[in-house]
Amino acid sequence: MAAAEAAKLGRPLILSDIPVHRELFRNYALLVDPDVAHFPWEQFQAYLSDFKLKPRWEFFEATEPEVVARNYKHFFEKVSVG
Repeated sequence: MAAAEAAKLGRPLILSDIPVHRELFRNYALLVDPDVAHFPWEQFQAYLSDFKLKPRWEFFEATEPEVVARNYKHFFEKVSVG
């Protein structure tokens, strides 16, 4: 399952700490340094225990199918005129 799909379903995420994940999931996922060999178990347990208190993923509304479709439609209307 893609990370965005999991976030929309309200699932906890454990992701590599890379720029795109920091941008999209900074306040939602547990970001783990991909260059570190050990897994941060204590941080993981704290993340899971606090996960129920997290607000909905910040891009939940922007990724709703109707919103995405409307944005694509507007984009193509703009680029096709002229």
